[in-house]
Amino acid sequence: ESLASSNWVVNIDKTAPTTIPTITGVVDDVDPATGPISDHGLTNDTKPTITGVGAEPDGRGHIYDGTTFLGETMADSAGNWAFTPKIALGDGEHVFSAKNVGPGGAEGGTSSDWTVFIDTIAPSGFETVSTSFAISQDTAHGLPVSGSGYAETTTATNNDHVTRDSDTLVISGTLSQSLTDGTSLQFSSDSGTTWKTVLSNSGTEWSHTASGMLPEGTRTIQFRIVDAAGNVAETPDLTSKSLAV
Repeated sequence: ESLASSNWVVNIDKTAPTTIPTITGVVDDVDPATGPISDHGLTNDTKPTITGVGAEPDGRGHIYDGTTFLGETMADSAGNWAFTPKIALGDGEHVFSAKNVGPGGAEGGTSSDWTVFIDTIAPSGFETVSTSFAISQDTAHGLPVSGSGYAETTTATNNDHVTRDSDTLVISGTLSQSLTDGTSLQFSSDSGTTWKTVLSNSGTEWSHTASGMLPEGTRTIQFRIVDAAGNVAETPDLTSKSLAV
């Protein structure tokens, strides 16, 4: 009889966690519209980040999309956790949930759902849309036509896009075709860093009143049409405009 091997001890633990995690949010980090996605909200991010609390400290968690297992995440010492899918999710409805996992792999109870709708299809039909562009108090060559201060509306000319009005300026225009349900017209005056919505869902007439003092200088006004998920339409004729203060 040969000598016995060393012992190999295995501890079997089928105990499931009694704690249930909570999904606190889902985050879109795909341009142009980034940030939190509300429950039952729209997004163009196919790999949104799911965040939550209530995990076992330094424990594991399993993330599901309906009944489909998406992957595993690790919590920090306070039970906070985050998960980003490694594989892109398809367009349509996705119902996320989470479960805490015990040391032996047993799963605990299921969290409440957080539903998002992924839409990566840009709005169509705007390939030839354009817009007019005018500003209030548009003074020829940046100076009042007569007197001091801002030009009178009866003598100002709305054609050179140069103005001395830096704090009550209104820009406006008319689209060559109406928006459709779920789409919005936006403009940016800072090279696309921030965008302001000036018209949504229908109509052609738009306007925006500047809030606060505008710094002197010439800026380019860019336009775009987006849908509720953040997809940007192809608009080659929606050209930029120049504005000088």
